[in-house]
Order: sequence, then C-alpha cells, then structure tokens
Amino acid sequence: MSDIAEVGLEIARLTALQLLEAYASKELSPVEVVEVLLQRIDELDRSNFKLNSLITVSERAFEEAKSAERDIYKRASTQRCLGLPIVVKDNIDTKDLRTTAGSLALANSPLPKSDATVVRRLREEGAIVIGKSNLSEWSNFRGVGSSSGWSGLGGQSRNPHALDRSPGGSSSGSAAAVAAMFTPVALGSETDGSIHCPASLCGVAGFKPSVGRVSRNGVIPISTNQDTVGPLARSAEDLAFILSIIQGKDLSDEMTVSYFSSVQRSEIRAHSNLRLGIPSNHISQYSSSTLSVFENAVEALKDADIEIVEVVDSDTPLVLVEEDELTVFVYEMSIALNRYLTDRSAEGASSIAEIVQFNTTHSLQELPLFGQEYLEMATDSGKLDQFKYRAALDSNRNLARNGIDTILTRFELDAIVTPAMGPAWLIDHINGDSPSPASYSYAAVAGYPSVSVPMGTVGGLPVGLLMFSSINTDDHLIKLAEIVQKTLCIDMSPTFRENSNFA
Repeated sequence: MSDIAEVGLEIARLTALQLLEAYASKELSPVEVVEVLLQRIDELDRSNFKLNSLITVSERAFEEAKSAERDIYKRASTQRCLGLPIVVKDNIDTKDLRTTAGSLALANSPLPKSDATVVRRLREEGAIVIGKSNLSEWSNFRGVGSSSGWSGLGGQSRNPHALDRSPGGSSSGSAAAVAAMFTPVALGSETDGSIHCPASLCGVAGFKPSVGRVSRNGVIPISTNQDTVGPLARSAEDLAFILSIIQGKDLSDEMTVSYFSSVQRSEIRAHSNLRLGIPSNHISQYSSSTLSVFENAVEALKDADIEIVEVVDSDTPLVLVEEDELTVFVYEMSIALNRYLTDRSAEGASSIAEIVQFNTTHSLQELPLFGQEYLEMATDSGKLDQFKYRAALDSNRNLARNGIDTILTRFELDAIVTPAMGPAWLIDHINGDSPSPASYSYAAVAGYPSVSVPMGTVGGLPVGLLMFSSINTDDHLIKLAEIVQKTLCIDMSPTFRENSNFA
C-alpha cells in the first residue's frame, strides 16, 4: 500500500461500532473522523488512484460533525449513531444532495423534496451523510452489455484491490467506498445481486433484507417485488446495527406494512446446533480456485463446531427462469419508475420516455459503451402483457421459494451456504462485464434475506461467502454472519494496485 493510501488509516479502518465507542470514551471526535475520511476521499477517490466511488461529497459534513461533537461532549443527545459518517447510494433520495441514479439526465434536476425513509431514520439518529456513491447507471437496468460501476455522470468506479478490476454492481461505489475506508458503512440497494456482487468483489460484508423489512420510499425503483435497501460494512455487527435503524413499517411503502403485520421473528439456534447446507450440484459451476477458497472456509467453520451438510438438490433444485425475471423487471419498472420521475418533475426527465430521448440526444456521453434496451422496453406499460407478467412473477417466485424452503426443511438447516461469486473480472469497455457464476439470485427472486462476508482471496482478489434462508430470518442470518466472520477472520485491507498482474 502506498503512502497516500496510509492517510488516516488508523482512524479510517475502525468499524461503525468502534467509532461510536471511541466517541463515547472521548478518544475520538466526529470532527477528527470526518476530516480524515474527507481527506482520504479527496486524495484517493478524486485524484491519484481515482476510484470514482463517489459522485457527490457533502459540503455540510464538516459542520454537521461539529454539531455532533458539541452534543457528544455535552451529553445532550441519546441518538444511537450521533456523528457516524455514512455514504448513500445515488439512487436513494437525500434532500440536500441531488439524486441522479448516475444519469446525466438528472444531473441538474431539482433536489428531492425529502429524504428517503431510510436516510431520514439514520439522520434522526445522528448519522452524517458524507457523500452519494457512484453506481451502475439506473442500477444496471438500462441496457445490454453494461460495465458494472459505470455511469454517465460518475464515470467508471474501480476496485480498491486492483484498479483494473470491476467493483461489481450496481451498488459499486458503496462497496468500494467501504473497502477503501472512506466510510465505515454505506447504504446500497438490491434487486438481484446489487449488494452482494460488489460486496463480494470488494471484500466487504453486505446484507439484503427480506423485501418489506426496509422501506423503499424515496428510492429510484426497478421492481416492486424485489427491490430493497441494505447496508454494506466491514463488520457483520455493523450490518446488524444499521439494519436496526433503517428497518420498520412505513405507510408510504405497502410492502413494509404487509411484512410487519404478518411476520413473526425467528431466533437463531444455539451455536453448537448450527447447520449449514451446501447445495453440491449448484456449486460445481464455480472455478476450482474459488471452490478451493470456499472449501478452506468450510473447514474452518467445521472446526468451530458448525455442522456442514451436503445437500444433494436433484429433487429440490435451485432453479430460476431468467426470461421471467426480465419480464417482471420491465413491467414493474415501467410503472414504478414513471411514477417516481413524475413526482420528481425534472425538466426533460419526467418519464422513462424522456430519459430515453435524452440519452439518444446525448449519445456520445450516455451511450458510448452500451445501449438502453431495457428502458426502451419499459417506455410504454400499456404495451406490456399483464397476464404474461403475472404468470412470470408467480412462477419464478414460487420456484425460488419452494427450492429454498424445501432444502431448509428437508435437511433441517439454518441457512444455505455457497460462494457469493468468483473474483472480480477485468473492466472491459468493449465487451462489457464477464462476471463469474453467482448464487444471490435465488433469495432475490424469492424476496428472502441473504448475507455475504469475505472468505478469502483468489490471486489477491476478494471472494465472498453467501448465506441465505427463508422469509423472516433476517436477524437469524446476521447473527450467523457475525459468527462466521469471526471464525474466518479475513483481513480485506485494500491494496490499490494499479493492475491485477500478481506475477
């Protein structure tokens, strides 16, 4: 790691809970911490290594840190995360920072009228939003052949472990900012893999809640039935802490009302009784190098008295139909995104059709690498077949839920465990992404929770371990992730290498 990357490292590497403890003991102040993080962002993100993890840096962060510091010293507040810096994905509304989804069409749009519910809840508890993170434009549902982490407004985000490698997406900048130690925690969003892909590739922990556990109010939408907001952090304990703040019923999001009206929370079993199942047929798709890291992680878990069960899933396979998921996304986005854009009332960008026209007009800036086929498909919801949509939604969701639930029940498991995906691929602006196999789609389509933590490296590049379970096992999974992360004890400090030639 270079001298530049060492800037403020002792403070920057602290987790959210460690920072809050340091505030309480007066060992650190929010002003010191924010100053260090903003300096790291300026030197590593904006110049020198040019990670491009952030689109916007808050001009108010330092003043907010001063205010938090005064309250801490006066013991004038009981806010749970007073003075805690956070980064928010730039598809989540912040009333003081523009929300753009990475699109130039929204670059000069009015500020959102209010914070998204998740941001409001964090700010009510004293958190400081220090920036908005870059992302795969329109959360990677714009067109075919995209490069994860690229947006017309923010440019190409890069992986802090090797600058020529992809950070994954679509919550690219959120994961990269946590990995680069610009922030202890960040908010991302996931429809299918947008938290776990970048978390795994950047070597951080990520949590995708059950759909309905966390409000999507004020979040630029794709899918009503799959969208959710979740935290990324270096510690699974931080994931649990942030979830405890952002979760809850919100009358502006009917999914949360339904979730909290019908769900009974589950408890994790005693540590000695933990059972994780490996779907042997499914994991055979991964490379031998990824499987080697996975097998080492599994052996470490066995040594910690966690029971590992081989699941022969031929009778209860994990199966999805990609075409059905695409049908669901296009149909639901055509309604939800148009509604969001209409409410935003941005000149020339108040509908999907206007976004498509803007991109066409500004094709040199917006369409130099890949197209906008998905936006074009969603321009007119009236042309979409509602019966076909309903059939696709029900069929695919039932496949995912039945596959997961049957495996969990038949083998009496706490969770299913697999590699999250392989190591990061080279950034390629000619051919687009060439990602490895992944396992996060099953929980995404089912609307079930999933969590990932680092499990090791392949050629110096991080790979993650993914666990997923049934509805209403969010708390269960995060506690399990805490146990697994402490057992594996993987150091994922970024290297900021210029390239991934490790010879």
